[in-house]
Amino acid sequence: MCGFYLSFLSIPKKHQSRLCNILLVALAKTIDIAKYGIDAVQRVIVTKLQTIYDNGVAINSPGEYVGLVRPKLFQVTGDNLGLHLMLGFVCGFTANYPCRACKCHRVDCQTQEIEDTRLLRTKENLAQDIEVDDISQTGVARNSILNDLSYFHVVDNVAFDIMHDLPEGVLPMEVKLVLKALIDAKMFSLLELNSRISSFSYGFTDKQNCPSQFTVHGLSNPKGSSGQTAAQMQCLFLYLPLIIGDKVERDSSHWELLLILMDIYKLIVAPSITVQATFFLKAIIQDHHYMFKELFPEIPLLPKHHHLIHYPRVIRLLGPLTQYSCMRFEGKHKPLKRFARNANNFIRIDRTVAKMHQVAQSQDFLIQQNVEQRGVTIHNQAVVPVTVLANAEDICALLGCPIDSDIIVVNIVDANGYKFKRSTGVLTCWNEEYPEFGEIQDIVIVNSTIKFIVKPWKTLHFDRHYHSYAVTKTPDAAIIVKSTEDIGDHRPVHAVESFDMNDSNLYVPVRFQLS
Repeated sequence: MCGFYLSFLSIPKKHQSRLCNILLVALAKTIDIAKYGIDAVQRVIVTKLQTIYDNGVAINSPGEYVGLVRPKLFQVTGDNLGLHLMLGFVCGFTANYPCRACKCHRVDCQTQEIEDTRLLRTKENLAQDIEVDDISQTGVARNSILNDLSYFHVVDNVAFDIMHDLPEGVLPMEVKLVLKALIDAKMFSLLELNSRISSFSYGFTDKQNCPSQFTVHGLSNPKGSSGQTAAQMQCLFLYLPLIIGDKVERDSSHWELLLILMDIYKLIVAPSITVQATFFLKAIIQDHHYMFKELFPEIPLLPKHHHLIHYPRVIRLLGPLTQYSCMRFEGKHKPLKRFARNANNFIRIDRTVAKMHQVAQSQDFLIQQNVEQRGVTIHNQAVVPVTVLANAEDICALLGCPIDSDIIVVNIVDANGYKFKRSTGVLTCWNEEYPEFGEIQDIVIVNSTIKFIVKPWKTLHFDRHYHSYAVTKTPDAAIIVKSTEDIGDHRPVHAVESFDMNDSNLYVPVRFQLS
């Protein structure tokens, strides 16, 4: 089945990824799309979108907004093949002109390290290419029906999908190439690598995404399947420097290539990025491509490598690209595939699954929770005297409650799709020099608001070789109070020890880098 979904950019980013805030637009069997064409489905969607825009939607929210809004389709995202199909570009990445953003020939894509703005697709040259009607000369297959929308044109659809370009594209290939080069250099063995992958502490949050082990055949076939899901590859990439970095020489050029790729990735997935940082991103992408060709001259760059050179400009146009990622749309599609397996319907399975989904979605709407409430679930709460908590006097001073009062203590909180409990690490804030981290001591509810009682850690320095921040726990540090809205990352962090027996520091790898 092929699913079409929509999300709202007008709600806070941390809530956009909640599955209940992603809506189903249409379902179609792939066999029907192959027979009738993608435009048969898109025509229905385009008609509905234009009607909604023309008529508007009445909003009656006293105290907030009362009036008419006209929703617009802003960007279409998806895997690269599906996106080319929807937008009318060639559905083959060995074509002469495989890029939907520019008219760079596939031969030139192998040498291009920075974006050439003279080659960007425009409404004018796209119209000419449609008129030529020759895929081999233009890379354009047809005029997409999406252009029938009065306010939309496919050349303005510049979003790239991080998930398919990086965790399912560039990252697995380069990780395998670098690991094989390091193994060939006798820095460690495949057996040792796999042993550490299986025994590494991934923490409370990432343990469900533990990466799979590598095989000799897999490492020898860099363009083959990585054996990892996108979530597993993200987890492996985050912790790989700590898993095996102590075995790698600090002046290794292959390791430096991987670290530069980490710099690129953590800037791209950052929730916010400055304009200046996009030009830095452009420079390190250029450095990365040049270094990759120097180290692996026999390996051609992927079309997804070419996509990266467009990222800095696209980020300046659209903002952080995480809000356009397919990762959560894939998560939304997963239960629908489960519905399909359980439905025992082999004729109108798309209609059956759509109905089952809409029933479940309606239940969420009938609960009538707002976006903030839908993002938080509390597990195992109890009312206890404040005095039973560690640092009770400090807690009372920070929360403004008397020492002889009772307080609601929570065991686990599911906030914005991530679980927090006692001893969970959190990124408390980003300061000018280093991010600050801490460990949750208790979780309490005060005036219907969840509060984390946090014992801060001391950030020592950034260790580039491990691509992590070295921290130490400080038992005498004064506790602080943070809400789920105040922490620097809505996901927990995990502090781990290096395998180096002479290193007593704890290391925290961050999932993104603020600039």
